[in-house]
Amino acid sequence: MSRSRAPGKPQQGMSTAAVVSLLLAVSVVAFGLVALLMNVAARKQEAQNPFFRVVEIEVVLGLTPALRPHLQFERALSEDEKEALLAEARGKGLTHTILSSLFSAINMRQRLNFSDFSFDEIEVEIGVLPSISLKFLRNGYESHSLAALPAPADTDVADG
Repeated sequence: MSRSRAPGKPQQGMSTAAVVSLLLAVSVVAFGLVALLMNVAARKQEAQNPFFRVVEIEVVLGLTPALRPHLQFERALSEDEKEALLAEARGKGLTHTILSSLFSAINMRQRLNFSDFSFDEIEVEIGVLPSISLKFLRNGYESHSLAALPAPADTDVADG
């Protein structure tokens, strides 16, 4: 015999299947967006004159999955180049929003000046609540990026 709720009594929360489905959908969208960003980066690199490079990608797993590409700038863009990129992305919703936000972050970075700190990179978070973070590093310190670390040795780990 299946349980049913009493008439007029509200259902409590979302079912586990609904939560898992939602998380799966968000993950698929996030992975699609990072592929889109990588495509933009690849197209710029094909031109052999990119304005940024993707130097690290974090994949966040959990209740709110996200992808975090880390960008380092190669060169400044002219206003004409920015307008051309935005025009190309017009009508592509999220791509246009990310580019607009990225250009706003670049403008903000030029106005920020912290003594003893230098600009290091921009982190784009693509998830339920997208964001862009400006990263500044204390002068004289190397980036904490894992990309700078050597790859782990290819060894088998014995069960113990």
